Amino acid sequence: MPLYTVTRGRPERRGKSQTDGDLIWRARGKTGREVATPIGTTLLRAMDAAPAHGAETFLANSRGRPWTYNGFSTVRHRFRELLVGDGVVGPA
Repeated sequence: MPLYTVTRGRPERRGKSQTDGDLIWRARGKTGREVATPIGTTLLRAMDAAPAHGAETFLANSRGRPWTYNGFSTVRHRFRELLVGDGVVGPA
């Protein structure tokens, strides 16, 4: 998600209620000011193709619940290690 929206922060917290058409709204961490970020066509297609679940967030775990920070961080780290091992991305 950060790759396609050029946003920083915690993608596991982004939710359906933060979207408005092809925009994702979020509050800036430092100022709290609401900003809109366009959602590109690649991300829109991925969001439309994602399996339905009951979580308020876009990203859900295998139980259909929102990710915790630690759970999401662990899975992301393991996935990145697989990509590094396969030579798809370089080490951090």
